[in-house]
Amino acid sequence: GKFKNSLILEVPVEQFSTEVNTADEIGIKILGLVQIAHNFPHTIFYIKDFKKLIDYNVIESFQMVFDSAICIGIMDRTEGMDFDLLKYHFIAINVNNPERGDIYSLTRGSIREIQKFHNVVFTMNAFEQILDESLTSTYETKIGDVLDIADEAASIAENRGLRYVGIKSILETNRDNINAMLQNSEDKNNFYAAHEAGHAIVALHYNVGIDTISIIPKDDGVTGGFNLFEVDKNSLASKDDTLQSIEIDLGGYAGTLIKGYPLTYGAVSDLIEANKLERAMFLYLGMERNKPISYLNDIGELELTYMSNEMKNELDRKVLANITNRLENAKKIIKDNEKQFNIISLALRKKGFLTKKEVLALYKGKITLESIPDIRTLIFND
Repeated sequence: GKFKNSLILEVPVEQFSTEVNTADEIGIKILGLVQIAHNFPHTIFYIKDFKKLIDYNVIESFQMVFDSAICIGIMDRTEGMDFDLLKYHFIAINVNNPERGDIYSLTRGSIREIQKFHNVVFTMNAFEQILDESLTSTYETKIGDVLDIADEAASIAENRGLRYVGIKSILETNRDNINAMLQNSEDKNNFYAAHEAGHAIVALHYNVGIDTISIIPKDDGVTGGFNLFEVDKNSLASKDDTLQSIEIDLGGYAGTLIKGYPLTYGAVSDLIEANKLERAMFLYLGMERNKPISYLNDIGELELTYMSNEMKNELDRKVLANITNRLENAKKIIKDNEKQFNIISLALRKKGFLTKKEVLALYKGKITLESIPDIRTLIFND
């Protein structure tokens, strides 16, 4: 089969402990695994005790690895929540998120049972709405999220004496977070909208697709919004691709700067991610354009000991200079598309989240702000 000539590597999990390496070194090692997967399609990583990925608090950072290669390992199913956290990444052979059509095929039978149990029927476009709501609730679509939202929405419709499950019942499953957004100050929501619209404009400029944009807070109330991109924007496949990814990362900060907002936590987080990607780009793809990969040992691991202090200082200077240039490029892209930037910002303020179709239509001028519904009209008002 397609894995006949796969590269199979054992990954010692202890190297991701902060007792062994610094946070920066751990990040570089994770990016190294991603680079190996890009260089050798169908790579299989064997991680013997992968529960330690939770203990070492690197699950979120490892998402790039999960999206780039197949990861296998051994874990006791009796370990409860820890197993639930990892099963999406290690049980299925295909670690990529299913396409929407695949999700429909996989959940169709269960949704029929949900309809029968609650004596309701989902409207024609309800399934798309459930997918969009699962995106705005969880950053990505998982089968369990879709079925949970479908079951809860069906229950809400049943309790209200409704025969059909529509968008009001579906959005009610995320009502607490929607209420949190509505209770935010106008200035706070304007900031979140400018930040997420900035990411979106730079991404669309480079033809990077977007599945959804949201300024609806998450359960912890800390995250004020996000963009979910269609492709892996963290790829180190080429320097040009990486530079575009860095500009997309900085688009949110650029958007808020244009609107006159100061540096905040969200922008700082984006700057940190852009800095990491920038350093990885130089270390793996070379300091200068078209320079061969440098500083890697025989098994693809980065050996910083190969670098002199002078080289490390030069790396820091190049990273700082390039981040500054990328930020200016992102600002220019947004200013050149100011009309689209403003209308997407206003649409986010109005609805709270935008679907792929809405984002593209607004960006291309095919629909107006007036065609975007206000979130208050989409939820139940008792």
